[in-house]
Amino acid sequence: MDGNALCYRCHMASEYGPRKHHFHDPAKEGASCVECHMHERTYMVVDPRRDHSIRIPRPDLSDKLGTPNACNQCHQDKSTKWATDYLRQWYGDDLLNKPHYGETFWAGRMMYPEAQQELLRLGADQDQPPMVRATAISLLGGYPNASTSQLLEQTVVDPVPLVRYATMTVVEYAEPEFISKLAVPRLTDSVKLVRLMAANSLAGVPRNLIPEEALQALNTALEEYNASLMINADHPTTHLNFGNLYLNAGNYEKAEASYKEAIELEPGLVGPYINLADLYRRLERDDEGEKVLKSALDKYPALAAIHYSLGLLKVRMGDNVEAMVYLENAIKYAPDDPHYSYVYAIGLNSQQQPQEALKILKRAVKQHPYDRNILYSLATISMENGMSQEALQYVEKLVEYYPEDPNYQQVLNTLSNN
Repeated sequence: MDGNALCYRCHMASEYGPRKHHFHDPAKEGASCVECHMHERTYMVVDPRRDHSIRIPRPDLSDKLGTPNACNQCHQDKSTKWATDYLRQWYGDDLLNKPHYGETFWAGRMMYPEAQQELLRLGADQDQPPMVRATAISLLGGYPNASTSQLLEQTVVDPVPLVRYATMTVVEYAEPEFISKLAVPRLTDSVKLVRLMAANSLAGVPRNLIPEEALQALNTALEEYNASLMINADHPTTHLNFGNLYLNAGNYEKAEASYKEAIELEPGLVGPYINLADLYRRLERDDEGEKVLKSALDKYPALAAIHYSLGLLKVRMGDNVEAMVYLENAIKYAPDDPHYSYVYAIGLNSQQQPQEALKILKRAVKQHPYDRNILYSLATISMENGMSQEALQYVEKLVEYYPEDPNYQQVLNTLSNN
């Protein structure tokens, strides 16, 4: 069908076709439904695809979140403010003031404490699109507390398969007892993807925590998972996934072989190097792990994750001087990663450089004001160095942001009474 004909089969042409709806010349591209609501983007130079979310353009969110919008993808010489002003002029403030789940997802990815309640609401709301609910649930992995667990116990039996799958991806990182409670019933789920994720989640759970009557279902699901991976046996990521599965199951010999196979198939893939080195850490074979990581570093000298892994390895080997060089490089190549800043600061403090540690942490907290590790480290290092008032401010923030954690309240009481 040409033009807007397909859309007009459901949406009345008399309502959505005139200029009063789209404020563009009806004869030009701006009046096209797909140009506004399904804007096209070209991937890999040769693959043009339209956005199937079919959303209303929100240039105001582009300013907040850095997301694209249809207005500025056409009017590339104009600012997002220009586009936002026109939307406000045409449709009023109601459109721009309407809450959008994209803002919640952004806050959830930043792990802002106030995002959790809205993520919980979206995850439970059966009127939301399945992808929105699943995304909200997946982001709740950053909020491991009782409220999240309560929702997961509901969504694990949700009628929507994508929601059950998202639940399994979060459950995978929970305590073994909770994994068993939620994942065992899903071993016989009607949807294969959910069964496979349940099997993967249970691979590392001690067998005494899995009911005896469920062991056969687990073995069947694991065989099904293995078979699904083997479909792409020529892909390095397949062997990376095999390695992770064997690692979780405690089969270290097979995990090692799988990671090595992934490296052989694609020497440029970073994950297998890091995972293989971590396996050697478990096996107390750090000398071999160092060789693996340095081999990766030769290929990716500016990759922060490799420097970070080498830094931790050097700490374990007792070479603190070289460890700090690698950990500092991790910050250099990934300055926005709060965990790298946290670990480097802890290292500095352990080497009697508290002021340098505080400098790193204060810089990090500006970008990540809600990060627990950074705030707690700022509090403890400040307290150790006689800066009680500064320490008190950081602990007060922890209590405000994470009221469910009694440890922060105890620290606050101690500081307040001194």
